[in-house]
Amino acid sequence: MSDEVTVMVKNGNFKQVSDRSEVYVFSQKGKAFFKFKGYDTLYYSDVSSDTSNLLSVTKDPGKKMVAGYNCNSITIRTTAGTYIYFYSPSIYMNPQLGQNYRLDREDVFYKETSSLYLSAQQENNSYIFTQNCIKVELKTVDGNAFDLPNLPQQKLTPESFAASFVKLPQFSGKEDWLAYLNKQIDNTVVAKYLKIKRNEDVGTQTVVVNFMVSESGNVYDVVVKNKKEVNAKLAEEAMRVINISHWHPATVFGEPIPYKMTQPITFQVTKE
Repeated sequence: MSDEVTVMVKNGNFKQVSDRSEVYVFSQKGKAFFKFKGYDTLYYSDVSSDTSNLLSVTKDPGKKMVAGYNCNSITIRTTAGTYIYFYSPSIYMNPQLGQNYRLDREDVFYKETSSLYLSAQQENNSYIFTQNCIKVELKTVDGNAFDLPNLPQQKLTPESFAASFVKLPQFSGKEDWLAYLNKQIDNTVVAKYLKIKRNEDVGTQTVVVNFMVSESGNVYDVVVKNKKEVNAKLAEEAMRVINISHWHPATVFGEPIPYKMTQPITFQVTKE
């Protein structure tokens, strides 16, 4: 899904406008408000708290040109995901204005850079989300631009957002997903490479596979997560059955998006 978004910034507050939504972020108050197209409700969330733990912060100078600016990068890793921001030191923002915006650890970004980001990539266990600035303009922003729509308000949590606006990928085969996996697995490979331990009657091994489902439902970036712990041939077999599958893509507000999936596949043999 690709959207063109206009972002206005004033005194650390942000307004983002696209064809799908209007987003109002009041950084110092730690609040964000969302007006989605087709919904007569103003949703809000608290962006001043983030339960993830900060793991590392890495800076790298002169990594990318964005909107005509030579940008440095900063990578922020947390237990919730990895966030890569590109920024120009020539674009200044008082870091204190963003100290209460902890979502995606943007507070760390502002503290470390005293700037605004022009490009960003966010990756977690479910999705990869990117933003790229195409133009920067210095203009006077009318204070009324941040007036909230006069609508009923409702708190938005990650759970309620997912339940209301996000549809996960669905396997498109005639049988259900697990039945497909059982049908496609080559049992001759399992019998050849899965060994039963001495004094046991059953041998099992679970291969954990990460993969992406594209906007068109195709599978790509298939990777075995526990490669060192499993037989290489069984890992190959797990990747094969994932690679030939096809899906109905995930959607947000009805628009297809790429989505990251994780599937454990357990192989089993029984002593005859």
